Amino acid sequence: MKKIVVFDLDGTVVDNGHRYIYHFVDMRKYLSLADKDETFEAMGQICKWYLNRTDVITVFLTARMEIERKSTLAYIRRDLKHDFPDNRLYMKPNNLTEEKMDTPRWKLQTLLKLVKGDKNRIMCVFEDRSDIVDLMRSVGIVVIQP
Repeated sequence: MKKIVVFDLDGTVVDNGHRYIYHFVDMRKYLSLADKDETFEAMGQICKWYLNRTDVITVFLTARMEIERKSTLAYIRRDLKHDFPDNRLYMKPNNLTEEKMDTPRWKLQTLLKLVKGDKNRIMCVFEDRSDIVDLMRSVGIVVIQP
C-alpha cells in the first residue's frame, strides 16, 4: 500500500497573509481575495515534486471550509500545475468554524480516519501551525514545519 504525504495549505504552501485579517470579521471579503493568494516558492516546489510522484499519494488536509472547495481546487490546478483529484482534498465542514471546533484535533482525526488508524501509512505531514504539529508529533506522526 502506498504511503501518504499530507500538505496543509494556508501558511504552509499558500501565502494567504494578505487576507487573513478578514478571516474572523468579514468572511465574504476573506473569500473574495483568495485568487490573490500566492505560493511560497520552496514549499510549492516540494509540493509539486510529491504531486508528480507515483509511489506516494499526496493529499491536502486544510482547515479551509467546504465552501472554499472550488477556489481551492482552482488554486491547486493553476498554481501547482497539477490536475489534482477532488477526492484527495480534505476540508472542514462549513458549520465548523474556528470558534466551534478544535482544529488540531479535527485534523488529526481526519488524517487517522483517512489511513484507517494505520499511522505507518503516513510518510510525513507538512504543517505550519505549532498546535497541530505538536499534537501530531505526540502520537508519532512525522511532521515537517516550514
